Amino acid sequence: MLTHGKSAVFTLEIEGVAHDLQVAEFRATEALNQTYAVEIEVVSERHDLDLESFLHRPAFLAFGAADIHLVLPRLALNDLTPPLNGKPSHRLGIGAHRLLMPLHGRGLPQEHKEVISEEILSSLRIVKSSPDGLVLCLQYPIRSDSEYSPAKETLELAVCIQTVNGEGKAESRTRVIHIDPRDTGHFAVVIPGSVKKNPPVLLVETQYLDWADHAEQLQ
Repeated sequence: MLTHGKSAVFTLEIEGVAHDLQVAEFRATEALNQTYAVEIEVVSERHDLDLESFLHRPAFLAFGAADIHLVLPRLALNDLTPPLNGKPSHRLGIGAHRLLMPLHGRGLPQEHKEVISEEILSSLRIVKSSPDGLVLCLQYPIRSDSEYSPAKETLELAVCIQTVNGEGKAESRTRVIHIDPRDTGHFAVVIPGSVKKNPPVLLVETQYLDWADHAEQLQ
C-alpha cells in the first residue's frame, strides 16, 4: 500500500541543518547590475530555533511532489539486511514508469512510457521499521522540461519481494501500483495481469539507505 501527502510543496534544504521549517511564501527579485535576490517566508512549530545560525549556510529551494510512503507489512529491515558473510532472507526490488497521456489535436491520445527506476531508487529513504512492517518513502521526480503537455500523468511503481527458503530457493512476487502524483490518499495494488510490461526492477540495498528526516516522528 502507498500513502501520499500533499500534491505539491516547496521544500527548503539547509546544508548541515535538520529543521521543520515550511515555506509559506517566497519572492524573487532580479534587476540590471544587481544581485539576484530571493526572499523566503518560513514557519515553524519550534520557538527555540536559532535563525541567525542559518544565514550563511548554503540552502536549496525546490518545488516538487510530497513524499510517497511505501508500506510493506510483515517485512522488517533486518529481513533485508544481509548477515555477515551471508545472504538476507528477503530481497526488495523497485521499478517505475512515468506514464504520460499527451494532448493531441485529433484522434485518441497515445500513452507514452518513460523508465524512471533509477530516479525512484535514488530517492528511497527509511521511515520506520517495526514488527508491524517496513515503511519507506520515495519522491516522484517532477519533470519541467517534458516535450509533452500531459492530460494525465501516472507513476507506475513495481514492487518485487523475493523470499529465500531454507533450501536456498528463491520465490519472487511482484505487485504494481498506479499512483496519481498530484493526488492524495491511499493507492492499492492493480489487478494482476492488467499491466502488459512491468518497469525494470532494481535491487534495493537497504543497508545503504539513509533515514528520512521525518523518520523519528513515526517511530
